[in-house]
Amino acid sequence: MAFTEVNKAPTQSEINQLKRQYRNLEKEYDELKYQYLDAIGAEDFEVLTPEDFLKLKEVYILKKNLYWKIHNMENPDDHATEKAYRFLNSMHHNDQFDFLMKHGLTTHELIRMIEKNPDYLEEVTA
Repeated sequence: MAFTEVNKAPTQSEINQLKRQYRNLEKEYDELKYQYLDAIGAEDFEVLTPEDFLKLKEVYILKKNLYWKIHNMENPDDHATEKAYRFLNSMHHNDQFDFLMKHGLTTHELIRMIEKNPDYLEEVTA
């Protein structure tokens, strides 16, 4: 008899620790974003550096990845939500709206369609 490895379910303590990290990243992101936007609003381009933008983007990506990690830990059977949002976020805002309107969907309806048919996006975009 062969044993199969089973992944350990995350504890609430582990999830809470990640949520604390997420809140800290959110705070850091907001501070960087407002500093960046303030400098742009004041047309103070002498103080902005490419590194400022890269740091802002890095924190944004870390925050986004941590959000989905927490979501997946809390909802291990939900693969449709992340797939729908990754698809929509890969487009320009107007293209997102156009796609949803063309198919007569809201974001939540798109998620339900992907739950029913995991290949839905591939079929409608082919």
